[in-house]
Amino acid sequence: MTEPTKQARPESLCSRTEWIFAGFIALEVLAFAGFPGLPLVVAGMAMATRLRESRKRTLVLWIIAGVLTIVALAPFILGMLGLSSFAEVDTTYG
Repeated sequence: MTEPTKQARPESLCSRTEWIFAGFIALEVLAFAGFPGLPLVVAGMAMATRLRESRKRTLVLWIIAGVLTIVALAPFILGMLGLSSFAEVDTTYG
């Protein structure tokens, strides 16, 4: 009798961790459009997955989330400091 052989796992283009990492980056960008601080929540949620084992990927997620949050909040902060006039609307014609 012959012993059953174990089937080798097929080679894939990217590992599962890399797919999860790419998914969280996409989720951060989509969350950025919905609410300014939401990318930070997405980066925090990534800590509950296997991404927490990779220090480099975790750092990249937090940096992207921080930059997106700063970009979203910068006009409001600059407006409060009086350094920007983005909220002023000129309603005079003529």
